[in-house]
Amino acid sequence: MNGNIEKQRRRLYFRAWHRGMKEMDLILGAFADQNLAQMSGEELFMFESVIALPDDKLFAWITGCTKVPESKRSPILDQICLKAQHQITACDTPYISKSERQ
Repeated sequence: MNGNIEKQRRRLYFRAWHRGMKEMDLILGAFADQNLAQMSGEELFMFESVIALPDDKLFAWITGCTKVPESKRSPILDQICLKAQHQITACDTPYISKSERQ
């Protein structure tokens, strides 16, 4: 059983870093780096559900461009969205200031 969980972690780690959309690689890969080792079996299942979602929809939800449908919400997706949105608002570019994003 424990070997299966480690195998699942390795598979999820790879999938988080190899999405097809570089922005999603960075968001989900960084989340996997920080959290995957401590996740319970239930949390791994939730993360796997997030990984299975299409990049375009997931990116729109994570960046706050569109609202996450209630049927797709999970504590893991909520954590990913919060961390990514915190990073987005902490970033200040010469093109988009913090005040313009709020």
